[in-house]
Amino acid sequence: LADSTVQRSTDSYSNTYSVRLETRQIYSGDTIFGYLMNGDPETFEGGHPLTNISHIDSITGYFKYDIPAGDTALLICIPKYNGAPTGGGTVKLTGTQTSWTRFAYPIGAAICDSVVLAAASSNAFLWQGAPGAFIMLDNIQFVANGNTTEPAINGDFENWTNMGWSEPDEWTTSNAWALSAPILPVEETTD
Repeated sequence: LADSTVQRSTDSYSNTYSVRLETRQIYSGDTIFGYLMNGDPETFEGGHPLTNISHIDSITGYFKYDIPAGDTALLICIPKYNGAPTGGGTVKLTGTQTSWTRFAYPIGAAICDSVVLAAASSNAFLWQGAPGAFIMLDNIQFVANGNTTEPAINGDFENWTNMGWSEPDEWTTSNAWALSAPILPVEETTD
């Protein structure tokens, strides 16, 4: 689905695939942003259970992006313990980064048993975006005690399931809510 907002891409930092989230203009003239998440960053429901670590110092990975002026891509990491947030936050990205660049953002969760992760090509909280804005992610991991450890759920984006459309395994995208639209917001791609 070449026009979807979430795509599997062979332009990757490591291994075979990465994920590309892109904001697109749809037939009505409105825009729809690409996003993925493993829980709800507003209610803190869901998330990925952590089995090898009990705290998170930071989240690391690699990204590329092109976010036009007036728009903002989001990267969200919220560690939880017994369902309550214990650190993390939202990183807002603007501007252009054309080559794979390592990122590392402090999380500061002294204790956690799960983590909610989310990313969006435009500001999902304001429901606005610039067509063509995109962010690509790969090799997402956590750091605890100075050691890179336990990859986030499918953090290298190698595993995908075709559901009549493609979804990165263990992530939820906006495709399920846009099936009647002529263009899906997220897609797997070989670009």
